[in-house]
Amino acid sequence: EIGASAGTLKTNLEMMIEGFFVRREGELVPIDIGAGLKTFAFADGMRTAVPVPWGDIVTAYHTTGIPNITAYMTFPAAQAQILRYGGYLVKRLVQVPALRRGAARLIEQAISGPSEHLRATGQSQLYACALGRDGQKAEAWLDTCEAYRFTALAALNAVDHVLAGSYQGALTPAQAFGADFVLEVPQTTRCDTLSSFS
Repeated sequence: EIGASAGTLKTNLEMMIEGFFVRREGELVPIDIGAGLKTFAFADGMRTAVPVPWGDIVTAYHTTGIPNITAYMTFPAAQAQILRYGGYLVKRLVQVPALRRGAARLIEQAISGPSEHLRATGQSQLYACALGRDGQKAEAWLDTCEAYRFTALAALNAVDHVLAGSYQGALTPAQAFGADFVLEVPQTTRCDTLSSFS
C-alpha cells in the first residue's frame, strides 16, 4: 500500500526540477539527486537513506542555529541505488514540461493513499544525529504515529497552544512550544539509545 498521497508525490516532482539541497555553513547548497547515500540504524535494523530537501534544512537551522544540516529519507535499498545512479536523468526528465505533466496525471490516476486504515495503524520513525566541531556526538530516535495523522494532530496541538498563549512573529514549533512539543502527539516516544525501544 502506498503511504504517500498524490499531492505529496506531485510536490516531489516539482522539487526535482531544481534538484536537492543541504545546508552548509548556514547557506542552502545544491547537491545531485541521489548523492550522499548513507545507512542508519533503527530499532528494526539498518536502513538506506538519501538526502532530500525536507523543510527541516530550513526549520532546524532557524530553531538551533546549526550551520550544517542534511535531511534524509529512507528508501528500499534498490530504489536508493536507482536515485544514486539515475538521479541526474530523473532531474532532466522532470524538467521537460510535457513529461512532468504526464507523470502528474499518472500519479493522480494511480495513487489514492494513504488509506484510512494505514493512517490509523501506520507508524513513523525518525533519527537525528548532531556532531560538534569537537567531535562530540548526540543522537536520538523518535517513534510516532503515521505521518499524515501526526501532522494533523500536531497542527491541532499547535492551535491549542497559540490560543492559550501569546506568540509573535514566525516561529518553528520547537521555538514556540519547546523541544518536547512533539511528545504531546499520541503514540510518540523519544529515546537516546536504540536499546530503549526493545
